[in-house]
This record gives sequence, structure tokens and C-alpha cells, in this order.
Amino acid sequence: MQKILPKIGGSSPEVLDILVELFNNLNNTKYKNDGYIEDALLKTMENQCLSSEYILSSEKIMYMIRRFLRDGFTTFWQ
Repeated sequence: MQKILPKIGGSSPEVLDILVELFNNLNNTKYKNDGYIEDALLKTMENQCLSSEYILSSEKIMYMIRRFLRDGFTTFWQ
């Protein structure tokens, strides 16, 4: 969590793509980013975090995804 995620940040659409792909890799899922992620899908992804082998990283990625969708920008640091 502290080696890769701090390097990811910004406001370009590729940032959201990277975050969703990282989430998929950590949780063995196949979620897609179509420019916007519905709230229902976000809740499903958050529930997936609870059963993840990498809980802290998955939760941080979800925080970064929500921040990107809310503010149009995200960073690791709060």
C-alpha cells in the first residue's frame, strides 16, 4: 500500500483506470471503468474489500476512487 499508491494521483481519466485495475488485481474481480462508476457498484466494491486478502490496500483504493469521482482529483494523502 505504501509503495505504489502514494505515486498515483491527479485528475486525468487514466488515474481512475489505474485505480480500478489495481482494485481488480488485488481482489480478483473484473470491474470496468466507463468514466463514471454508479453508487451501487461502489457499494459492491466496498463490500468486496471486507473479504479481500489485501483489506487495507483495497479500502485505500476505494477511498481514492470515491475522492476522484467526488472531486475530479485524487491523491494517496488525506
